[in-house]
Amino acid sequence: MFGVDIEDSGNLPDYYLDDELRFFQDNFTQSEIEFVLNEKSDRAKKYFTCLYSMKEAIVKADNHYKQRRFNTIGIAFSSTGRPMFDGFLLSCSYANNTCVALAFLSPQQQQSNRP
Repeated sequence: MFGVDIEDSGNLPDYYLDDELRFFQDNFTQSEIEFVLNEKSDRAKKYFTCLYSMKEAIVKADNHYKQRRFNTIGIAFSSTGRPMFDGFLLSCSYANNTCVALAFLSPQQQQSNRP
């Protein structure tokens, strides 16, 4: 199973505005927020958009995640920058303010999700 999501970065609020802080607390883990804010500021919107889009793709790939809040779906990054989430292969591409994310549910995870 796999999920695909396409997200325009213009759909996300600006991370540096205090009145938008709640959106980021509701949709990202503290680790994700810290990771993004440690990046160059011109890339922050790109990273937040891709993280959000990957979470959408995870939910589309496995509806078991549909009831979970996005701030409980924590995406980590390998030392080479590869996105990681247990049981999934993730990919994300970004161009012209648009992110395309793919989430592939591993065959082992598919087996364990069957009734």
